[in-house]
Amino acid sequence: MLSGVGNGADLAAHGIQTIAHLPGVGRNLIDHLDIFLRHSSSKPVSLLRELRFDRLAINMARAFLFGTGPVTESPIAAGGYFESRPRLQYPDLQAFFLPIADIGQVRPLSRGVLKLASPDADAAPLIDPNYLGDPTDMAATVAGLKIGRTILSQPAFDRYRGKETAPGRHVNSDEDLAAYVREAAGTVFHPVGTARMGNDPLAVVDERLRVHGIEGLRVADASVMPTIPSGNTNAPTMMVAEKAADMISEDFKKALAKGHRTFASV
Repeated sequence: MLSGVGNGADLAAHGIQTIAHLPGVGRNLIDHLDIFLRHSSSKPVSLLRELRFDRLAINMARAFLFGTGPVTESPIAAGGYFESRPRLQYPDLQAFFLPIADIGQVRPLSRGVLKLASPDADAAPLIDPNYLGDPTDMAATVAGLKIGRTILSQPAFDRYRGKETAPGRHVNSDEDLAAYVREAAGTVFHPVGTARMGNDPLAVVDERLRVHGIEGLRVADASVMPTIPSGNTNAPTMMVAEKAADMISEDFKKALAKGHRTFASV
């Protein structure tokens, strides 16, 4: 947007000349929102006690010197995918056991927006993630908390299950659970979609990641994803980059075959 690629009206409001009018730039912002279901443990199996400064320092030294100890282990002990309601095309919830249940919707319907705050490149942008803007997202997250409670109520947890500390067993109605979600939910930092791939008026790049209307410019990061993956975005983003590298190499070879001698001419 600072370079003049985006919604022409928004750019003009900041005195930026429009190079390519692409109103979809900054729109379609999608992110994963997670919520915790916390229990105390009746057995000393939690990693929380290891976070005390002295123990953490010792465990860091153990990991560095001997490759052993809790720091060398993944904090995610288990996980799974679930449906918040029957007959979905794919699961829309993911749960982690850390060993505390962390539940999040993996296919949110809410869409946010990113805009310029000023033409100053050092100024932070205006970001409205619009979490839970679609009521389906709240319903799915509340359903996820209920599923988490069902899992933790199974006999396998009888030896370890202590008091539910968040949101607490007194929080039972959908309305109260929704209030807890609004108060305690947080991002897991998976923003995607603000330069999404497609061929409609709000698409920013085509199927070869080329920015519509601008020759020689590609985008190769998580912003090109039209929808968010059902999980972490790191590996999919690496795949986008690998594919981009292949396509740039292909185009370069084609240009050389046509007699072009500089990469700038591709």
